[in-house]
Order: sequence, then C-alpha cells, then structure tokens
Amino acid sequence: MASSSNSKVVCHRLLPSIATVLQKCISQNHGAYKTYSIKNQTEFNQKVMQSDHPVVVDFHANWCDPCTKLTPRICALLDNSEDIDLAIIDVEKNTELVDTFNIQSVPTVFTVRNGEIVHKFIGLVEANILKSMVDTLKTKNTLNIKGEEVPEDT
Repeated sequence: MASSSNSKVVCHRLLPSIATVLQKCISQNHGAYKTYSIKNQTEFNQKVMQSDHPVVVDFHANWCDPCTKLTPRICALLDNSEDIDLAIIDVEKNTELVDTFNIQSVPTVFTVRNGEIVHKFIGLVEANILKSMVDTLKTKNTLNIKGEEVPEDT
C-alpha cells in the first residue's frame, strides 16, 4: 500500500511538469511544425489520416514519467521541420482512439504518411531512433522492421 501512496505523490509532482511541456509543444507556432492536441476520432481523421504532411502521433498520459521525457524530445526534433506535424493524444481522454489503435502501453508513438502507419514504437527509445524516424519522414522512404530505410518504389 505504501508504494501506491508514493506513486501518487510522484504523479502529482509530475503533473505540473508535463503540463508545462505540453503547453510549450501545443502552441500552434512552436517552431515550423504544427502540433495538435487531438480530442476525438473525427479530429484524428481530419488532422492525421487526411493530412498532406507526415504526422508523428504521440499517445501519452500525464502520469507517465517516460512520456514527460519523450514528448519534449520529439518537439525538439521537429522544431526545424515545416513538413512534419505532431499529434498529441491523451490516453485518459481519448479511450475511443486507444481502443481503435489497441494502445496498451504509453508512450506509444507512430508515424502516419498518406493515411498509413509507417513506423511505430512503444516506450522511451534512444535519441538516434527518434532522429532516424524523423529523418525518414522527411524523405519518401519507409522503415523496415529493423529500423532500416527502404526506398519507396518509383
């Protein structure tokens, strides 16, 4: 029971931290990219699946420590990108999307290009994997299961 109480204390301390991070990332003119806080399935379809740009989709929770570290890293990588957007989805507020994409752990991140998921990872990953994912979105290549680029057929 003591560990449950301790985790609640840690979570309460993290909430202001993640709120600050998300507030910075969600400002519409943060860097060159656009960031969306997705509220429902309709908005997801419009801003992610029907987007003209590739989109990084970040499923997170305010109580999730790895999420508080990952989201700022994604924001930093996208800071100079005009052609990649970021969609942030709070799993506590978007259970329909959580069910749709069978999200069982946070953070879960995937990338969407032309309405298709082209890359996915779960958990806090190393910076080089994030950079590779973003760099791949800047090209027309996709990643294979090993994280290696596979050129798109022309």
